[in-house]
Amino acid sequence: MISQRMRDIGVIKAAGALPRRLLAYVTFEALVVIVSSCFVGGLSALLIYFSWSWPNFSLFKQVGPLANAGATILIVVPLFSFMLSYMVASFRVRRIVGSSSVNAISKQLSNLDLKTLGKPLRIKTLGSAFNLATRNVSRDRGFSRTLLSVSICICLSMIVLSGALVSADTSASYVVRAMPPNVLIVANSNIYNQYISLATSFSRTAPLSSIDYTNTSYIITPQNASAFGAIPGVETVDTRLITMSSITGYVKAHFASNQDTGENINTQIIPEVDTGTTRALIVGINSTSAIGDWYTSNGFLQSADSEYTIIAGDSLVGNTVQTPFNLSQVSAFGYRYDVKSALVDPLNAGRVLYAPVQTVQRTLGVNGYNVLLLKVSDPSILAAVSQVASSFGLVVGSQDPILNSNLAFLNSTWSYIFLIPILALALTCGILLSYLATNFSHRFNDYVVLKVLGASVWYRLRLLLWEAW
Repeated sequence: MISQRMRDIGVIKAAGALPRRLLAYVTFEALVVIVSSCFVGGLSALLIYFSWSWPNFSLFKQVGPLANAGATILIVVPLFSFMLSYMVASFRVRRIVGSSSVNAISKQLSNLDLKTLGKPLRIKTLGSAFNLATRNVSRDRGFSRTLLSVSICICLSMIVLSGALVSADTSASYVVRAMPPNVLIVANSNIYNQYISLATSFSRTAPLSSIDYTNTSYIITPQNASAFGAIPGVETVDTRLITMSSITGYVKAHFASNQDTGENINTQIIPEVDTGTTRALIVGINSTSAIGDWYTSNGFLQSADSEYTIIAGDSLVGNTVQTPFNLSQVSAFGYRYDVKSALVDPLNAGRVLYAPVQTVQRTLGVNGYNVLLLKVSDPSILAAVSQVASSFGLVVGSQDPILNSNLAFLNSTWSYIFLIPILALALTCGILLSYLATNFSHRFNDYVVLKVLGASVWYRLRLLLWEAW
């Protein structure tokens, strides 16, 4: 804005304005714009926050180490923006006020590209308005540079927004693959409620209750489990034995490798490393009847895998479970398990380990399961499944509400992230429109001359649109 007022400031200075008064005038003019921008930006952010968090909004919550996060950001960000803008504006104002009147008035001529002034882009089919517009735009190098910079900002904002949209769809697909729709949960009422809590721990922070997962009253015998597979409309019976246990991670002793070639250095051995202990959900699962289609790094459990092979949840990777997985082991129930790969699963917020169900049964001394997942072709067979379940003292519920809850949480999280590229794009477009409006206002006399020379309203409008485009 200050650079655009260069000629006006030069005229005022040539008319005899004192440098001190001129400095105060220009500085106050810039301050009005800076203060109003900071005020409008802070007020807009406050209104957006209130509209999204209504009625449970608070500016004084602690986010990480930052106490009173909302109020702090609302004060610090506009204040920092004001100080930065003031320093830049003050520097430019002092340079302009210190320059001579002749240089200030003729400053705009230095931006003209005189070599290409007489050689604008000409396309006959688009008419003389297009040719005149290209000549006006191409001869002002400063204007062209600004348009190029703003265009690059818009392009980058669109790339970030597109990436966020793709990431949102991808994360949602991971949840759907781990918890597909049209699935019924069959278990004892206590285990059923616990499984619901485990499945929704991804989208809520309520603590889990402690129960005995291997209580005999919770166990479903193989004969009872097979009865559900005989119900018409039940496509797959996913038999699971779940339990919560403390686990310890290890990185096996191995030969050091060359970082460049990857070859082993046989003269140096790195000893075994304990990577820490944590609590995790262990799911014994039959890989041949698993309903989930998880996104994994190296495939799910296969019948050819060792009985002491596990798949680690994504929240354990990088902490208890380290990469590469061929060197990683997990100790649970007094046995060492080799880590085959990692998967994305919202169950227990990703703190989960999948192992062969026969291994978990033998380790816990249990002959049966405590959770059944039924893949059904039609949700209307719920009544038939409930009838069989009630005869065994079990309860039945759909997995769809859990899936919808987790997807709603994801959508809510991404909606906040989307705000950043959308606001950046809107701000960049606003800056472009403001710059174009300022540029056109300075060319008011040119349009007046065109009108005097007989140019029609439609011709002047086309010229304006071509220059904006």
